[in-house]
Amino acid sequence: MRLRGGAVPLVAALAMLAGAYGWGWSQGAARVEARVAAERAAEVASARARERALVQAVDQVARDADEREAELRAAAAGAAADLVRLQRAIVSAGGAATAAAAPGADAPAVAAGFLGECAAQLVEVAERADGYARQLIGLQAYVERVCR
Repeated sequence: MRLRGGAVPLVAALAMLAGAYGWGWSQGAARVEARVAAERAAEVASARARERALVQAVDQVARDADEREAELRAAAAGAAADLVRLQRAIVSAGGAATAAAAPGADAPAVAAGFLGECAAQLVEVAERADGYARQLIGLQAYVERVCR
């Protein structure tokens, strides 16, 4: 089949148009791919930054908890020392160190022994309360810094 004289320019124009369309499509696809890659890279960078911030926050919570633990241990040691001093004062005052006094013992000795036992129980309760306070403060700090 032979093309007539006017058809050749038409075919050439159509071929150029198809070529330009193909070239434009490939250029557009490359731009879209580049934009998607850039967005993905930005998302990855943002996720890594959030991860670093969370790790730092968890580390800070752990350091703060360690500091509170040391402070509470020091306070517990002070309370234990106060208890020992109280028990010694009770003994030196003539009272029994325990509440297991004989039935015929005098009231001051029983009261002194009871006071000593109450003080020992108070120290135990304070230690438990300090432990619960440590847990609560640690959890609050974790939620505040990490789970926001």
